[in-house]
Amino acid sequence: PDADYQVLLRILEERAQMLGFVAMLLLFLCAGILRWLFRSYVTAARSLAEQTRIVFATNPEHRVVADGGSELVELASTINRLADAYRRQQIDLETRAGLSSSRLEEERNRLAALMSELSEGVLLCNAEGRILLYNEQARRLFGGAAAQAPGARHGLVGLGRSVFALLDRDQVAHALDKLQYSLDQGVEFPGTRFITNAATGALVTVQMAPFLSAGGRIAGMVLTLEDVTELMDREAQ
Repeated sequence: PDADYQVLLRILEERAQMLGFVAMLLLFLCAGILRWLFRSYVTAARSLAEQTRIVFATNPEHRVVADGGSELVELASTINRLADAYRRQQIDLETRAGLSSSRLEEERNRLAALMSELSEGVLLCNAEGRILLYNEQARRLFGGAAAQAPGARHGLVGLGRSVFALLDRDQVAHALDKLQYSLDQGVEFPGTRFITNAATGALVTVQMAPFLSAGGRIAGMVLTLEDVTELMDREAQ
């Protein structure tokens, strides 16, 4: 009603200053609460995420700290426990990898020592034909081809070099196919033998045997080489 409306206007006019002050207080109070919520949760969560990225990307020894609410503090504690477990697993894997590398190096040295005692040349290659290990006899066998090969200042036989630069690619590939066929037929220790022209022009007999991966496929091959040029010449005479 008009009478009540006028009374209300008079009351508001008389108390306008106080009501404005109360409104300002409420505004500052709401702003403070929003600022506290933002600092305790939004900013703290972003900081926690950044610290977590540091732990798992650059510094495994770093541990996160949360300055926000109790929920984020609990989350930070959980992240730190996961980081500790992750670091322990890393150290364990590095230790095992170091032991495996040491054993592998020991086995490699032992195999190299055994190969050095053989009178034949021996090449150990992976399935792609890259040389993993060789003995001195094999290096001497193909030593004469180094002078004929452009850029091969250190010889054709070397770690990581291709066996196909030494022997006929088609014959080696065919021998690999024969070995795989024998394995597919259930032969436990397959082997094959062929004669080919080496890069030196010499006739070489090659005895090839595979070594297998965990899946039973050929992971590489061992080639035993013998120069039979003089023997073939004598037989021809």
